[in-house]
Amino acid sequence: MECLVINASSGSEILWLNTIVYCSAEGSYTRIHLNNNRKVYCSKNLTWIEKRISSPYFIRMHRSYIVNLRFIHKIVKNDGRLILANGEKLPVSKSRSKDLWESIAKIS
Repeated sequence: MECLVINASSGSEILWLNTIVYCSAEGSYTRIHLNNNRKVYCSKNLTWIEKRISSPYFIRMHRSYIVNLRFIHKIVKNDGRLILANGEKLPVSKSRSKDLWESIAKIS
């Protein structure tokens, strides 16, 4: 099992990749959304996170989001969004839609 070690406001935290639902950019910071509905703030940007997650289950499907493919419930083509298992809706950029489908094909 792989993990991501980040410096959070409360100190260094170890986050197991299988618990990360998605990461969202908030300026030069990143909010990491976990499967227990907890959110962890990281003082690094989304590109920094993307470079440290070496898993085929994670894809940057929008300039502001990295998603864990294990938590995708549905992809709505007409709407350009995906729906996660927890009901949240995230946008998929048109330029990264093909990458998303290719990543899904690789893991299935």
